[in-house]
Amino acid sequence: MRLLHMPPMVEIGGLSLLAALMVMPSSQDLSKRSQKSTHVTAAFMKAGVISTRIASPTPATEVPSVIPANGVLINTNQALLLPAKLNNPPVSKTQALVMAKSYDNAPDLSVTSVKLTDFTFPGSIPGPATKVPFHKIEDVPVWVVTFTTPTPANVSQAPTGIPVYVTHDNLVINARTGSLVVGFSTK
Repeated sequence: MRLLHMPPMVEIGGLSLLAALMVMPSSQDLSKRSQKSTHVTAAFMKAGVISTRIASPTPATEVPSVIPANGVLINTNQALLLPAKLNNPPVSKTQALVMAKSYDNAPDLSVTSVKLTDFTFPGSIPGPATKVPFHKIEDVPVWVVTFTTPTPANVSQAPTGIPVYVTHDNLVINARTGSLVVGFSTK
């Protein structure tokens, strides 16, 4: 296994995103696993392991129009989106959209996507032997509502003033409860 260090907690668009030390399987580890199994397993993020799936999630910089069978990993560690297992969620697409708009109601934003997906937030998964309590967000059925602005917005909180421009604000609404799970920005 190789260790990847991710940045500490950062503020993006007023939301705190927690990044942690994650353990990624090496290509040799994945090769051994693929010899043992011919099907895709669904063991995501357990104890800080990003994926033990044979087909690794597709890297992406924004929420895609269609989520592939192997899922997508947004901006390396921001969000893992997998095809939804829940077909008829208690919270409808329309209800999720209303909830998301109540959180993000800037006048220049337009809704460009509402996707039902299973969602994992890597920064919420504790590493091995972690004693600090975590609120894990792992394999949760959600609606990801994407708002887009015509003009890129600087969401940098860095004291050096290095700008970070984004055009998409993604709000994650729990498909069972209608509560806000997390939000993240993408280019």
